[in-house]
Amino acid sequence: MKGGYVYIMSNKRDGTLYIGVTSDLSRRHWPRGWKLALIHGMNPDWGDLCERLNW
Repeated sequence: MKGGYVYIMSNKRDGTLYIGVTSDLSRRHWPRGWKLALIHGMNPDWGDLCERLNW
């Protein structure tokens, strides 16, 4: 049987808690800097993008 980890992560102090299970903890917590760079490049003001959707 392969071992696993239970993790509890938060997006910020006093923020949402994320609880999960993984067998590869280092892979689960990979750097997300590229996502932030993409957001800052495409939507630097972090504006609501719903108005841009063509629904």
